[in-house]
Amino acid sequence: MNVLLRTLSLAGALCSALAALVAIRLAAAEAIVRQDTVTSVQRALTLQGSAPAEEFEQRLADLDPPRARETLEYMVREVNPRSGAGWIELGMLNEAHGNPAAAERSLLKAAQVDHQYLPAWTLANFYFRQGAPESFWSWAVRAAFLSAERLADSDLAPLLQLCDGFEPDPDRLLAHFAGVPRMRLAYLSFLMTLNRWDAAQRVALGMTGDRSNDPYLINFADRQIRAGHPEAAVPLWNAASGLPAIDPTAGKPLSNGELKRAPTNLAFDWRLDRVDGIESIWKPTELVLKIDGSQPERCVMLEQTVYLTPRRYRLRFDYTTGVLPSSGVHWALNGQEGFEIESSQELREGIFELPRVHGMANLQLIYRRSPGTTRTEEQIEIRHLRLESIPEVPFTEVMR
Repeated sequence: MNVLLRTLSLAGALCSALAALVAIRLAAAEAIVRQDTVTSVQRALTLQGSAPAEEFEQRLADLDPPRARETLEYMVREVNPRSGAGWIELGMLNEAHGNPAAAERSLLKAAQVDHQYLPAWTLANFYFRQGAPESFWSWAVRAAFLSAERLADSDLAPLLQLCDGFEPDPDRLLAHFAGVPRMRLAYLSFLMTLNRWDAAQRVALGMTGDRSNDPYLINFADRQIRAGHPEAAVPLWNAASGLPAIDPTAGKPLSNGELKRAPTNLAFDWRLDRVDGIESIWKPTELVLKIDGSQPERCVMLEQTVYLTPRRYRLRFDYTTGVLPSSGVHWALNGQEGFEIESSQELREGIFELPRVHGMANLQLIYRRSPGTTRTEEQIEIRHLRLESIPEVPFTEVMR
């Protein structure tokens, strides 16, 4: 028993000594390699164990370009054959030296030993440069699948840039990626950054019907409006907003007129900008605006972008105000004001005859202090808004 214990004790001491020796040699190698010269890295390789040899060999290849290929080949064949990064570096070096066949073999070996995104992405790049579409699409799709759960949509932009170089048509490009999660959304974001509105519109329309895409479609509809394309934003808004559809061509351009949903400040919905002195409170079917007297002399309290076709329009709405004889509240279209809303503590209907404007316009509820009055302190409640087209009266009938 004592002999066994002594044997185990000696074995433990020997292991500890060997571990200490390895640690010393490794520390010495790392200290030497920090000199960052060809000679220092070569000396470090003679001192250390196998653990950091791959890093040292790669650094040696960087420091000694004439022997880089020889160094990398030794590293991936003798030091660490499962180094995807080493095979990639060797492949890139072979391509740079005009040997695409050797480069292809090395890059394929990288993908064989490393099943992550980088080798697939590198091969897609390689086949793009070689002008080999069939191989390119194979590796581009594999890279997309590998990235789907790891990368943000914006990180797919470099891959999409390559794909777009081979195939700028959105439908044909996306056909290669059928079943790849998030690819259509990433492609939409990519096209939006390039302001390629027509192509992005085609991609977005293909995303309708899936409720999880609604926030992205509403955001894109908002971007289309800001870019001056309200007609393109209409079908996106109708598909994703969850509100009754608007139909500007039929004279029905107002959205969320019943205020059944809180304003989102996006696309064709109502916008409630923060204004000092005015508190906005949404309740289902009603919007309450509390004005405390410290508001600016003129400010926009509520607005909505509307797309108007050439015709006359009238806004009808139900409201109540406070007791002051002058409310200071007006409806306006693109800043052209209508008459001041009459004060009424009882619920009543108000009317605003819109100026003749067609195309994209801003319908606004504004406060403006009337001359000779103090700033209003009151509460205004608004509900049941309807923007309706007014039939044109023929000139001959007016003359009668």
